[in-house]
Formats: sequence, structure tokens, C-alpha cells
Amino acid sequence: MAVGINIKNIRLSKKITQKDLSNKTKINQSIISRYENGTIVPPIPKLEIIANALGVKPTDLLDTA
Repeated sequence: MAVGINIKNIRLSKKITQKDLSNKTKINQSIISRYENGTIVPPIPKLEIIANALGVKPTDLLDTA
């Protein structure tokens, strides 16, 4: 799933751990892991929270190019 890969790649590029992202977003670390590995797709409100925490636009997480 492109969204999960984008979340992971952006997170890693900013040297943020899943735990750090969990703390910033108040989203359980296991849920973030499931988003990143494509097990589940984040709903739009959660996607916006994650994008904000990563300092990107929500569309950056959706971008497949």
C-alpha cells in the first residue's frame, strides 16, 4: 500500500521512530506499524494527524509518484 510506504519513508527521512510518531500523534505505535506495513489503511482524519506530525501535506502521503 503506497500510503503506508510513504508514511514510513517520510518518517525515516526525518529520523523519527515509530514511537516518536506515536507520541506526537497519540496513535498507538502498533497501529502506526500496521499502517506502514499495509495491513490497514489510515482513515482520513488519522492521515491528517500523521501528516501534520511529519510536517508534510496529507496529499504527500497519498502521492504514488
